[in-house]
Amino acid sequence: MTKTNKESKYIVACQNCMLPVSKCKGDCTRKQILKNAANADKYKDKNGKDRIDHFEERVLKPAKAALDESCPYTFNYVKVRENPNNKRSKVTGFRFYPVYQPQFRDEELEGKELQAKVTARYQIDSHVYEYLRYSCGFTSEEINRNKETFITAQEKITDLIGELALLNGKSREKNNPKGWIINALKGKIKDK
Repeated sequence: MTKTNKESKYIVACQNCMLPVSKCKGDCTRKQILKNAANADKYKDKNGKDRIDHFEERVLKPAKAALDESCPYTFNYVKVRENPNNKRSKVTGFRFYPVYQPQFRDEELEGKELQAKVTARYQIDSHVYEYLRYSCGFTSEEINRNKETFITAQEKITDLIGELALLNGKSREKNNPKGWIINALKGKIKDK
């Protein structure tokens, strides 16, 4: 996200206030928000009382506007009042709702997320997968956990099964043979 300093300042201010109170499951009381605000004194009036409207105008609205402009995720919020039927009653907090904006999504990141959901069985050559499972003793979960390494090795090492056979033989003497194979593959990938 490329934002000017002023706009990103609002987002950071909003994050600083909201992240510590993320345990409040969408409902944040004004005490929680103002307690965690970086410069809580800005949101008080002359008598030292909390001014939730200052917080809304100086942090929430600018942060929302900056996120709405270019981010795939933003939020909506409503004021929580002491008496919900009376518009003039005291604001006791805010209820936040996350909003997804698909027009700002990152295609490359989304592709990686989708690829992460596909199991390694369909991304790695079937001979390599079978060799890892039955000759090296990897479980399908272990292969999935390290599939990026295996996919990259498959792309960079011409005879991956031959390389795995050599590594498998050397790994028998190691305390953690599977971990050793994975780290050795990572080293070979860096060398290429």
